Amino acid sequence: MSINLPTTPSPVPFQDNRKSMDSPLPEYDKSTYTSNAAWRHTARPGNQQVDIIFHGANNLPLATGRKVPQPFATVYVSLLLKTRQDAQLGYKARSKTHAVVKPTNAPSWEEMVTMELKEDEARKEALTMAVCDGITRDELVNFSVPFSLLQPFHQYHVELNLPATEKQPGSKLYASITRKLSSLPKDSSSPNYLGLEVFLRAVKLPLKNPMGPLIAVARIVPDYYNY
Repeated sequence: MSINLPTTPSPVPFQDNRKSMDSPLPEYDKSTYTSNAAWRHTARPGNQQVDIIFHGANNLPLATGRKVPQPFATVYVSLLLKTRQDAQLGYKARSKTHAVVKPTNAPSWEEMVTMELKEDEARKEALTMAVCDGITRDELVNFSVPFSLLQPFHQYHVELNLPATEKQPGSKLYASITRKLSSLPKDSSSPNYLGLEVFLRAVKLPLKNPMGPLIAVARIVPDYYNY
């Protein structure tokens, strides 16, 4: 029995001629590393919003000239039902990440991007996430998900796969996706109540006399100052 991991197969050359219309974010733009002032719990009226955390990718193909790519990720809206001609069209990215510092077929970003779209777009179009080369602008891989399949306000942690073929190595993209509406949905069983999801990241100061495991409780009150 051997504990040695199998060798990673050699990446295949880039096969498609599709080019990205975008460049990666410049180094000085740090907006994708943390939640900024424009971040919202709900979308603006008449719009929907999609927040995506691009974690990384694996087994990407080589770029033009059989070069190892310097990948960055983009997100855009594409037609849900596409003809062969539509598939060759370039789409302008609604948001994008930085390119990784060094060329690699297995990039890691951990960057959050936000995309806004109109209500009618969400009904008939798809969310497309693509990985492109920052040098040649080759669109190496892309993955599309119909907006209608994304339950609002549910965070999906996904591993998107392209099946391996003679021309493609079976690339993977890892991301977290949240679709937001302009208002929180109401449940028919409790029309006067709304749900609130809280993510507790850390406690700033240690507790002086902890009684046991820390339990966090969230409560909605009508008057914060007199609570």
